[in-house]
Amino acid sequence: YSSKQTSVAFIATQDRFYDKIMSNLEEVKARKGKITAIVTRGDKTATQFANHVIAVSPIPEPLMPMAVVVPLPLLAYHMAVIVDRRLVALHVRNPIDNGAHLFIEP
Repeated sequence: YSSKQTSVAFIATQDRFYDKIMSNLEEVKARKGKITAIVTRGDKTATQFANHVIAVSPIPEPLMPMAVVVPLPLLAYHMAVIVDRRLVALHVRNPIDNGAHLFIEP
């Protein structure tokens, strides 16, 4: 990807995948990509690498997907606006069954 023009969103909550996500986050930062990260509130490590941070409260890992899915449609919408894409549809269903869908024209 082209480094300075690339924007990447990470879900970097403190769970069993945290170390792997942090490795990917560091790689994007090293290539000067723009990072938006959804992190566990109080996480100073992920926050130092991200350009923009959305913090969620620390809750048990099995419940974390429900807390993280809430800001995703809004984040996707704003990213589409930033890259000047026309929003075709936004459909939000029950987050437990993969319910947030955003359709953006190419």
